[in-house]
Amino acid sequence: MMERTIRGFKLVEPIARGGMAVVYKAVQTSVNRFVAVKELHAHLVQDSEFIDRFKREATAAANLHHENIIVVFDYGEEQLGDNKSYIIAMEFVEGKSLKELLVDGKGLPIAVAMNISSQICRGLEHAHNQGVIHRDIKPANIMLAKDGYVKIADFGLAHSSQLPSMTVTGATLGTPAYMSPEQAAGNRKADQRADIFSLGAVMYEMAAGIKPFLAETYPATITRILTHNPDPVNKINPAVPVEFNQIIEKCLHKDVDRRHANVSEILRELQFCAEKNHINIAGTHMIRDFVANPDEFEKKYHAILVKQFMDRGMYFMNLGLEKIDDAIEMFIKILQLQPDNSLAKEYLEKLNNDKKKIHKPVGDPVKKPPGPDSVRKTAGKSVVPGEKPNRWGVVAAGISLIVLIAAGIAFFGINRIKNGDVSAPQRNVPPPVRQTGMEPQSSPAENLPPPKAEDAPVAQQKEPATAKIEAKKPPPNAEVVPQKVKKPEKPRETVRKEKPKQMVAVDMNQKPAPPAENVEYSYLMLKVNPWAEIYIDGKLVGKTPLQKPIQVPAGNHEVKLVNPEFREFKKNINFKPKTPDRPLTINISLESVGGK
Repeated sequence: MMERTIRGFKLVEPIARGGMAVVYKAVQTSVNRFVAVKELHAHLVQDSEFIDRFKREATAAANLHHENIIVVFDYGEEQLGDNKSYIIAMEFVEGKSLKELLVDGKGLPIAVAMNISSQICRGLEHAHNQGVIHRDIKPANIMLAKDGYVKIADFGLAHSSQLPSMTVTGATLGTPAYMSPEQAAGNRKADQRADIFSLGAVMYEMAAGIKPFLAETYPATITRILTHNPDPVNKINPAVPVEFNQIIEKCLHKDVDRRHANVSEILRELQFCAEKNHINIAGTHMIRDFVANPDEFEKKYHAILVKQFMDRGMYFMNLGLEKIDDAIEMFIKILQLQPDNSLAKEYLEKLNNDKKKIHKPVGDPVKKPPGPDSVRKTAGKSVVPGEKPNRWGVVAAGISLIVLIAAGIAFFGINRIKNGDVSAPQRNVPPPVRQTGMEPQSSPAENLPPPKAEDAPVAQQKEPATAKIEAKKPPPNAEVVPQKVKKPEKPRETVRKEKPKQMVAVDMNQKPAPPAENVEYSYLMLKVNPWAEIYIDGKLVGKTPLQKPIQVPAGNHEVKLVNPEFREFKKNINFKPKTPDRPLTINISLESVGGK
């Protein structure tokens, strides 16, 4: 191309072309630096709507100063012969657009996708706080610089609270595959949640490798956005963490009130997802390495993931059957990355066999009792369909009933004897008056016949009571010593007094006794970025993120944090007595081996 200079910017070569403008690599001659110059197509310079949109982009972006937003240096027009030229001069980003990295349809490594998402969120957070809504978030407008920074470009459709409304006749604002349902329905007053929907569509494509609302035509795409719910992204790519999938699904909700209220919420959820899954999304070195060589980065990243999953799988295995499902999940993730990993296959087969043993029934299975609908009445008896009535069972049931009645009568008779109601067995002998204080005072043992070895204890109590009534008469001085007949009740009274004696033994006001060993404990809660194995006095006690504080005997102990990708952290700490609800909390960011 023939070199041209417009408003002090020397155009070098075209680097991108769109339906509205061409972007050139240029040199700002006054300071001798590379810039990007966007020039409106010549056939649009007479269209006032496109000129307004061009000015809007320059005005909106010029007021935003953030590391994740491309900086605008200048805007203006220049008369070139009979024609005018409209340009925007902006920061030149040496790197690639996200669109260029998604052409193969396989998506990005999850850590890279989450890092890019977090940087986009920070840029949008700044724009939204300034009252600017982008309204056209898509991979083509996301730049990945060689230094690792992610930058948002093209605010041509932006809405600003400080700018007049823009109307594009007969057009829908946004790029179809990424626009929100409210934009697709023609709502001109879409708020920041429209950007959140578009961000969700971009995150979906980064994780799954495909667009969430892919269709062949423009109308079909709009219809899918308005009516279709895409498959969960972790169904397409099982390596996607559950928490990341939940973030994407919430962003893509068609009801604006059920999406995240702002991108700050997304940032917090991304950080939580990263910590839980031991993914470091801080800094820019990851994107820098990825942009430099995507294929090589992916191989190294998979190797790191496999090691992490293997370490955690072994850790869960050592915890026993309670963590068997977590261990299985780790080895499955390894095989998703390396299908031929023999060690993961071996461990997974062993764990699955152990799990089968846990659920294996012992002995004969218990038959489920028939429900009310499966029982029919036959001659007063309940019969389960398919079973023949068991006559011997009926006889056995009758005998059991007779035995129960006899036992009940015997029990009732014994209680009557204990209470002094010892009626003679003859029907014609009237029972004596109960509880008058005039019953015989002699001990029943005086009239007992010699006991036999085969006599049961119950027989020994019944026979002397009957003999006493038949052989002895009340002594004349019985009324002088009233209530003596209650001596046989002593066993009953003794039984009744045993319970309160047991209860009195516990003093409810007494403080609990101190433990045999007077050991004081402290509690430690560690928050490590990105993650680490925790060693106390050389012994592995856990791995972050911790679900609850670690119990440590009070005193001096060496705490060591180990992550193979970062420098080892070691420190002697004097633990003072603490309680679990008020642990010693320490936040630590590990230093990478390269000091990045």
